[in-house]
Amino acid sequence: MIMIYRLLILIFIITIQSGCLFSNIIIQTLSLQEDTIPTRLAYDGQYYYRSLPVRTTTGQTNRIERVDKTTGVASIVLGSGSFSQVDGIGTAATFSKIRALVAVSGTTYNKLFVGDSCKIREVNLTSLQVTTVAGSGMCADTDGIGTAAEFEEVLALTADDSYIYIGTTGKIRKMNLTTYEVTTLAGSASGDVDGIGSSAQISPMSGLTKIGQNLYFLDTYIKIKKLSLNDNTVTTIAGQNGPTYSDSVDGPVSTATFQFDIVNDMTSDGVNFLFFTEYYKIRKMNLTTLEVTTVLNSSNRYEDVDSNDISNAKAFAPSGILFNEHGLFFSNIYGIRVLQ
Repeated sequence: MIMIYRLLILIFIITIQSGCLFSNIIIQTLSLQEDTIPTRLAYDGQYYYRSLPVRTTTGQTNRIERVDKTTGVASIVLGSGSFSQVDGIGTAATFSKIRALVAVSGTTYNKLFVGDSCKIREVNLTSLQVTTVAGSGMCADTDGIGTAAEFEEVLALTADDSYIYIGTTGKIRKMNLTTYEVTTLAGSASGDVDGIGSSAQISPMSGLTKIGQNLYFLDTYIKIKKLSLNDNTVTTIAGQNGPTYSDSVDGPVSTATFQFDIVNDMTSDGVNFLFFTEYYKIRKMNLTTLEVTTVLNSSNRYEDVDSNDISNAKAFAPSGILFNEHGLFFSNIYGIRVLQ
């Protein structure tokens, strides 16, 4: 049974088949255009947050929407719509270029961190106060505490209870959640060289996730790599055959090929599976069997179709992706959808 209610701003699509529930919350409908930067997702236990795509021809700029997980009610809560980096409360704050989001919530923290061009901005999720906590505003590459640190563009974020992990061009770094001290874990320059610490070279990345004592990331050399937090060793685990420009192919990591770039993203179940977006696909990697398979294949990146049959579902240019106890969520310029 398929029930579809379409409104301009809010769309609910609920499909139930054989006890399996697929719920899609589309929080904004926009015309099809190519002038977007990636959308990103975060979740704090009650709300989903989505960075709105930049719409240079329509005035839609860098803002963040919040969606209630229970009611599906969506509202813009962060960003005035101006291109700048002014701290403030809620929509009085401004953002320049949002590339990454991560929420850290619990008894100690209740915050959203935003990778905004060459800064990291912190949002108090109770008051919606936006504060720049790291990055001087100069796009450089310097470790330090708070705004004494400098970043090349912040491209990916993930977190645990103690640190924010930061993917930039050429490096992976971490920021202490208490002191805001930024230190480099691995990488010395943009490139494609595995190694330990500064001997590694890391290309601009488009997704970063943590499982145990490992960070996994997508890079623009069309590879999936791993950083061990035990010894800061960077190793390639998939994509050894380099980029493909025709299609991506499933299979063992020794032969699988990929087609992602900087608009795509990665998440994990925290245990054994990596999930990542590509131009018109969502795929997963089993870290036990080292097998790559396709979860959702649109065949054509310009289709966006909901279905109770996964073989018929389509996803228009998915970018942000997030896994939690409620399902696998992904976003595009239309909004948020979930596969359960």
